[in-house]
Amino acid sequence: ADGIVRLDVNLSSSDTILVSGFWNRETVWLGPDDAPGDSPTWGNRAGSLRYRGDLTVGRTQLGFAFGEFQTRLPVGREVPLTAEGLTRRTRITADIGNAVGLVSLGYGFHVDRLDQRTGFRAAEIDGEPVVGLESRQRAEANALSGYMEAAVPIGRVARISAGLRATTFSDDLGQGLSPRVRADLLVSPEVMLTLAAGRYRQLLVSSRASAPAPGEEETQGGGVAIPSYTGIA
Repeated sequence: ADGIVRLDVNLSSSDTILVSGFWNRETVWLGPDDAPGDSPTWGNRAGSLRYRGDLTVGRTQLGFAFGEFQTRLPVGREVPLTAEGLTRRTRITADIGNAVGLVSLGYGFHVDRLDQRTGFRAAEIDGEPVVGLESRQRAEANALSGYMEAAVPIGRVARISAGLRATTFSDDLGQGLSPRVRADLLVSPEVMLTLAAGRYRQLLVSSRASAPAPGEEETQGGGVAIPSYTGIA
């Protein structure tokens, strides 16, 4: 089953509020012996609230967005287990743009949060119910970033832009700088040629703690990986 909704509210000729939401859920029935609470199932839900308008500082877009993916899957033969996973992402953004002569300027701030949970549980072993036989882990991370960029037209057919993003990560993982440059060339009214290069940093969560023994309490993971990519397109 799926559901999607979007609502745009025009507050004035230049101010708009945009609301959107999405929900999805799927389940697979494996057979007559499939327990209702252990059937493979997965789903997504997401939503966003944005404001676009002209403020004193310039053309402004403020936003809040969240997304969640949840899954459950039976695994194992000798010891049947049910694996469960949940990933939540939240983002708060503030982007501002204006022009100084021919130069287009943009800057803003972004806050990202990633929360990931995994678990395994056994409903029964050799036909007998097992109470408390489960293992769960959780890991989370946050990132705060700010950026500035500028773009300059070259005649009527070209445009060059450059920017720099600075990011600080939680759990004492330090900071990172991500420069980027881009050139656009209008070859024809139907063809645009783009050459871009830059560094990209992605926030990932991975628990460093090993899975606890059956019956132990949930383990809090603090491991976070921030891979850095340098690319040319």
